[in-house]
Amino acid sequence: MTLRRLNASVLSPLLLFPLVWGGVALLGQIHLINAQGTWSTVMLAVVIAVPVAFVAGGLIGEGIASMATGFSATRAQTRISDRTFRRILLALVGLGLLAILYQFSRSGRPPLLSGSIDDARFSQGGPTILLTDLLTVAVIVAMTKAKNPFARESRFELGISLVALGAFALQAGRGNVVLPVVVVIIARWLYWGRPSTYLLTGGGLLAFVAICAGFYLRTYQHPGTPFESELFGEVLPALPFFVKPLIPLYLALTTNFLALEGIVNHIPTAAPFGHGAYNAVAFDSVFSGARHIGDLSGELTPPWVTSTVAGSFWADGGFPLLIPGVAVTGALAAGAYAAAARTHSFRWALVSAYLIFISLFGLYTNFWTQQIDWLIVSPLLLIFGAFAEDPKAPPGVVGRTWGKIRRMQSSASTAEAPQSTSSGRSAQGAGGGSGKAARAMIFSGLAVIAVLLVAGVIIQRTLPEPFPLVQAMRLPDSVAKAEAIFTDSQRLSDNTPIWWINQSGSMATLSSFDPAAERSRIDARFRPVQRRGTTSYDIGYWQPLRVPVLFEIQQAPKRLYVTVRRADSGTVVKAYSTPITAPGPGLHRSFEVAPFSGLRSDLFIVDRGLATSRVRLGILSSKSGFDRQAFGTYLPFRGLRPGRWSVGVGELAGKTLANGKPASPRPDLFLVERSPGREHANLKVIPGEEAYEGFSYQRDIDEPGGLPASRIFLQGAYRGAPGIFEVLPEAPDGPELRVFDIQAPAGFL
Repeated sequence: MTLRRLNASVLSPLLLFPLVWGGVALLGQIHLINAQGTWSTVMLAVVIAVPVAFVAGGLIGEGIASMATGFSATRAQTRISDRTFRRILLALVGLGLLAILYQFSRSGRPPLLSGSIDDARFSQGGPTILLTDLLTVAVIVAMTKAKNPFARESRFELGISLVALGAFALQAGRGNVVLPVVVVIIARWLYWGRPSTYLLTGGGLLAFVAICAGFYLRTYQHPGTPFESELFGEVLPALPFFVKPLIPLYLALTTNFLALEGIVNHIPTAAPFGHGAYNAVAFDSVFSGARHIGDLSGELTPPWVTSTVAGSFWADGGFPLLIPGVAVTGALAAGAYAAAARTHSFRWALVSAYLIFISLFGLYTNFWTQQIDWLIVSPLLLIFGAFAEDPKAPPGVVGRTWGKIRRMQSSASTAEAPQSTSSGRSAQGAGGGSGKAARAMIFSGLAVIAVLLVAGVIIQRTLPEPFPLVQAMRLPDSVAKAEAIFTDSQRLSDNTPIWWINQSGSMATLSSFDPAAERSRIDARFRPVQRRGTTSYDIGYWQPLRVPVLFEIQQAPKRLYVTVRRADSGTVVKAYSTPITAPGPGLHRSFEVAPFSGLRSDLFIVDRGLATSRVRLGILSSKSGFDRQAFGTYLPFRGLRPGRWSVGVGELAGKTLANGKPASPRPDLFLVERSPGREHANLKVIPGEEAYEGFSYQRDIDEPGGLPASRIFLQGAYRGAPGIFEVLPEAPDGPELRVFDIQAPAGFL
């Protein structure tokens, strides 16, 4: 069977998937909602790579199937008796309905009949929900086996299928209803031939009505949320009436590309690759670090949380994982299709139809890694289908396995007979030339994958783009001789002032610079407290004062002293001391102030620099007079030598909870790595909302990696955009400030 003849049918995944993927991608260029925009270059590369990798994997799958199966021009008949067949169906549907009832008890009532469909749907779950897959298997097998599913003799199969679909409808999951219907149509097409126009039309209408009705039922339940307000207030009123029923289908398809764009632009630009965490979510009970890609999309592109088959692959590794992952998807779908087309067997028609649907489901989400249902449904369809073909001697691997289970002495003869049906060693079997063609298909697929991988790695080497330099400005000459340079770690303004201390004799001067107006001023002069040890400064707040305060932090050999001064006069507000000894040899201690547990600024202490111990973070509470620790932890790394790393505190990574509400803000810890071995300096942000346990994001800054240790990195904001300030005291033309945006600037109305 030639490659051209094998893929002449519209059901061929090698033909169907690229056409549908490309059509939906083009449809997505019609923008109806505000969140849609022009795709980035990397997004375009991903959208193009997916169908090409799918076809390459499909060639490999079809080549393997051609070598492993034989060609049969006639359809394999099912020999199972109606009585046995229906008993099995009853058992499957009975178990499935019990599982459905248990899920309803978890949610309180059937989701379709509840006041909030989404809340009721997502309250279901647990291992028992996998038993509902038995209903899917029952519908697919029952409606495919019946030659005429609407004839009198098939009323039992039709009735039991309607019961199963009705149970799925009460769950309010459109996919659960659409999947069996579409798979039955495909399976009947593969096994019995092209279905009648009435069946195709009826199945299409049922799928369309399920999508539209489910969409409007859910959206009308909460019309006040942002998307629903936009939909009912802006999108639908402007459209002709006959177009409105098509909007659910349009949104169901195109918004998945919107979510994919959010993932592609966010990872690794603003967050690191997951390295398997996003594709292990189906086995989250085994892999504790598994993460659902939908949770990330819920933060980036709410309410759109499904990012196609490419979403989780990209999030875990970019092109090096995306291309092989999609290729395996194509190999599974196309391989099963080739087996069905060559053998004309009932079992492979069932499996192929299901895998074709799952591969097309890649327009929605990565079913292969996000759910384990296909690992249950596919084998059950193969097993049930094999026994339906011959209950005494099931064909293929099912028969061989069954023979071993029964320990029959004639297992060899039992296995050989069906093997001639499935492996194709008949007079019409393919050998010789067919083997050469199959090997050519496999090698061609591998070659295309290799080319895609090379191209993808080249593109990925350009990612992520460094945070850009958006502004550079001169600072006063006094900055070059400053004792300390700092900003306010509590981001309250759109333009964060830079503060610095100059000392002359026994007097110190506090000055500030406004980056928006590019003007400086002297804020206060004061006489520092003279003690033995080192002195650090930072700016913060001290309720009920409405002006910033200057923290004068002095580390003596056996005590730590904190003096709080008004920033507008230098007058002492409070003075504290606590018995904290100076750090030991090789340990560098830095101080920052930021509000952690109240309205007043607390004291952050970071001890670092030793290769033998982890970095220590401690936060002293201002409520206790800096005598008690509000929080303390060891960070998950060692070292952070001052000559190579800058450490600061600021609000740089806001956190959104699973319910869509922002978490209570906590100061973040940020690190800037300077290394001659790196092309760029690298920014790493450790979020305070997650107790400083991991990186919120890592991204380069558009500065060389080998920066001198004199460079100072601070948290700031410029024109409404949070960013990183770099101060260059030693710049050739005088001190300089460089601003790097880490978020887009605020827009104009």
